Amino acid sequence: APAIPTTYRASFNSWLHGATRDTAAAELHLYARASPYFAGATLGNAPNAPLARAFAIASSPDGAPEDIDPPGPRLVHMLEIGTPEESAAEEKVVMLHGYGAGTGFFFQNISALGARPNSRLYALDWLGMGRSARVPFSIPASAAKTTEGRVKAAESFFVEALEDWRRTMGVEKMTLVGHSLGGYLSIAYSLAHPDRVSRLVLVSPVGIPCAPEERPEESPFDASKRRRTDSQSGGPGDAMHIAVLTLERCAGSVFGWLWEQNISPFSLLRNSLFFGPMLAGRYTSRRFGLLDDENLRSLHAYTQGIFMSKASSEHCLAHILAPGAYARMPMVERMAPLRMPVSFIYGATGIDWMDIEGGKEAVRRLVAAGNRATSCFAVPHAGHHVYLDNPK
Repeated sequence: APAIPTTYRASFNSWLHGATRDTAAAELHLYARASPYFAGATLGNAPNAPLARAFAIASSPDGAPEDIDPPGPRLVHMLEIGTPEESAAEEKVVMLHGYGAGTGFFFQNISALGARPNSRLYALDWLGMGRSARVPFSIPASAAKTTEGRVKAAESFFVEALEDWRRTMGVEKMTLVGHSLGGYLSIAYSLAHPDRVSRLVLVSPVGIPCAPEERPEESPFDASKRRRTDSQSGGPGDAMHIAVLTLERCAGSVFGWLWEQNISPFSLLRNSLFFGPMLAGRYTSRRFGLLDDENLRSLHAYTQGIFMSKASSEHCLAHILAPGAYARMPMVERMAPLRMPVSFIYGATGIDWMDIEGGKEAVRRLVAAGNRATSCFAVPHAGHHVYLDNPK
């Protein structure tokens, strides 16, 4: 993997050379270093390639996009690990990343999860993120008139894309493992299609608790600042946390206005042109500094590629979350109908910027509603990216 740019010249060269194929190569390199499943694997495709090219490599060993709406461009990037002969009895496990991330972030976990007996592992890039197709994202004007309309319309973009993928793949029931925004959207999917989910595993999910009523005077700026903690490797939690930290530099009503205008950290990177690779490098070096040098450089190449790709579903954030990163429609108030087992997993208190108390309250409400197959626990020595900070 190339070196992380630390000078203007190196950043310019990286920006000039940048290509989606490099992003795909970096993702495969991460998998190959972490798992024996990828021995001898060759590079598949880059996102948004012509459909004929995408279908021609559909059997590539490193996974391929799945067309969920032929002949349209709604291609979902998918990694699949399983035996050639699929068994109806095997558990289907679907991993879903957080805001602005991609399946490559799970590179340290796929070997162990793929080795589970009688199971088949899928890792998907949400439509409009990662290496999936960057399709237009918008909220209908009629839906935008109410908070519920905005939230449901934004959720539907992802929920129905996941449901289209499930139907295309012929998966009857699945275990959903969702991180951060992926956890929130996994709950939304389970509420819409409860008969298709056998278990929910929510890893440091966003959008669970209500905004703290005991601090009515607290501004969104103060709320996000109060909850902000750095990870063990010295950087912010994830791309969504960057959005909060970036926008909270402006206080009060200005912050709220910027949030509502959907100013994303990725748009700032794109608009910074040849400074973008260096800015992305500072983020990856701080946040994932505990990785060995080769993995760090590969993860930087991967994140730079997906962060600077065409804007798409990243614009969901302001519709789902209010300024300060509290859900406009908190999941703690919506989860009672769920009857499948639900597990909440957080990083250590003071390191993970998500509040474990939200998960604990959700467990209490689920139990009160009759679902006792619930749990909530924290993983030591881990921040918001639990699976990266403490993969064991």
